[in-house]
Amino acid sequence: MKTKGRQLTTADLFIVLRRAIALIVVCAILGFGASYWLASRRASVSYTATSGVYVQASTVNINAGPTSNEIALARAMALSCCDAIRNEELCNNIKAYFAARADKGWPDISRMDNDTLGSMISATTDVNSQNVTITVTSGDGRLAIYLANAIADEMEDSLVDVIGNCSITPAKWAYTASATSTFSKTLAIVGAPVGAFGAYALMLLLYIFDPRVRDQKELLEHFGEDLPLLGEVTATKKQKGGRV
Repeated sequence: MKTKGRQLTTADLFIVLRRAIALIVVCAILGFGASYWLASRRASVSYTATSGVYVQASTVNINAGPTSNEIALARAMALSCCDAIRNEELCNNIKAYFAARADKGWPDISRMDNDTLGSMISATTDVNSQNVTITVTSGDGRLAIYLANAIADEMEDSLVDVIGNCSITPAKWAYTASATSTFSKTLAIVGAPVGAFGAYALMLLLYIFDPRVRDQKELLEHFGEDLPLLGEVTATKKQKGGRV
């Protein structure tokens, strides 16, 4: 019996690979299945809906059109809308807006705190534009659409005290919500190579620390060069219909 591990050669690596190929394939499949299941469990889907409003200074003469100063003021107010989009008054008005439409099947958000509601909402505008794009992200696509439209409809009444006397008109309604998944393809497939490598490494360790003596060279290494060798039985292939 051997007392220490076998020294591996390149030939040994291929021998182990050939013997363990079936186990490697099975472990790779099992590893892929496990990692895919884990990736699916950790994945989530978020929905994004967008609406828009048009900001205009209240002093604009409808017949004469806005002056350059009024346009600049409206653009500044559009930027202020983006900064105030999570305003507490706006959040409270949105909850009341939803409650008034509960009989139409709108979801109940009365118990949602304003910080959570505000974290779902963002607004952007171009520095040279009077248009404000409202973006709502939620795990519920229907809620995202309703929120985006409710904000566009309520923004003027809710933010006029914050950004000044202006006209905020809904310019774009949300009809659909785009879905985004956090499913990780890397995590889903990493189990296959990990499983295959783990199986191969295990077989290598078993091969290295196998206590059996497999050939003449190992016999002489462990029992000394002076050990008399009477003979050697070599492996033969089994013939069809015969015996080994």
